Amino acid sequence: RGPENFMMDLYDCPDLVEKAMHDVRRAYKQILAAIADAGRMNTWGYANKGMWHPRSFQVVQSDVICMMGSEHMRQFVLPALQEEFTYHEGIYFHLDGPGALRRLDDILSIPGHWILQWQPGDGQKPNWQWLDILQKAQNAGKALHVFGKGLNLEAIKTLHHQLDPARVVYTPDLRSETEAHDLLKWLTLNT
Repeated sequence: RGPENFMMDLYDCPDLVEKAMHDVRRAYKQILAAIADAGRMNTWGYANKGMWHPRSFQVVQSDVICMMGSEHMRQFVLPALQEEFTYHEGIYFHLDGPGALRRLDDILSIPGHWILQWQPGDGQKPNWQWLDILQKAQNAGKALHVFGKGLNLEAIKTLHHQLDPARVVYTPDLRSETEAHDLLKWLTLNT
């Protein structure tokens, strides 16, 4: 239907949207089980975003949240996300773009220990330079995936003292094997 029509549906026929959300949510667990069986994930584990988990691990996102108001987000999307989180032992939430930041408090209110990956969007400063967002997520008990252009040893040294290093996964922007060895050595000595 396209995003414009869908946004109008929230006003014109919210009961149909609610029913569709219920139907999708009811089918989710069965689909998840079928995919896990087909991929033998219960035997080999789950891999996504370069991470592995021995049990159910999922990357979750909802790009539509940047297009809807808080009331609709809390009515239609937040309960579905909360339910989806309960199906997995590992969650990696992809928060995409500046418009999604308006929903950060709602997203961080989802209980549990999970990883936030803040993707600032094209033309924005890299993820690792949004210290206020990263600290807010950690203050809410969440772990972080920190990455982006310029995330070198010096930047990680600074972040290491401003964030809880036990709850950060770094994807550094390194230029050589030597830089990688230097980073590993420094992290080993300072963590």
